[in-house]
Amino acid sequence: MPLIHRIIPAHRVESFLDEGLRFARCDSFVDVLEFRLAYCSFHAPQTWTWQDLQRSIGGSFKSAKVNEAISNASISCWFGWKEDAMAKAFMWDIYGKGAGAVRISVNPEHLISHLRWETGSSKTPGVACSVTYGFSESTVSPPEYYLLNGLTPSQHEHYDLFFHKHHFFDYEDEFRIVLFKSGPVAISLPIDVIEFVTLSPA
Repeated sequence: MPLIHRIIPAHRVESFLDEGLRFARCDSFVDVLEFRLAYCSFHAPQTWTWQDLQRSIGGSFKSAKVNEAISNASISCWFGWKEDAMAKAFMWDIYGKGAGAVRISVNPEHLISHLRWETGSSKTPGVACSVTYGFSESTVSPPEYYLLNGLTPSQHEHYDLFFHKHHFFDYEDEFRIVLFKSGPVAISLPIDVIEFVTLSPA
């Protein structure tokens, strides 16, 4: 598999060295439609209009089932690294918060193996997979999900919805790991899992 990457802003480097990889609570994300948009899109009848979907999304903020799923998920987001020079500059600017930063590059299979080891004793359930954009599933090339420690029946019901995002975000080429545990969660990331460390451009 191609390497995946994570940019750490300068002000978070010290906490990364001390605490390790941080999994943020899904309900702390700036994008308040995380999970909600996918949940409503895949539960929508084909006859629904965009206005119907908007009403459903608004109603999801009052759904105990949806809110519980979101609050009990902690996510670590990684991304591909497109060769386009403008895209690279954009990623440094967005995820480096416009200041100095470092990019951590790992092999996703090695990262998943490490996370299985680290979460095994606590039996924390989780899933890793590439994100699909535009709310459509390919039957020709379906996404490959990597499970960590199994899932409960309720988690099996909706885990895939954490891996769907609006096509607006497809520049991220995201690979994410979802732990079904209320976070934030910190997990060590030993040096032998890291392939490269790259400093941000001047």
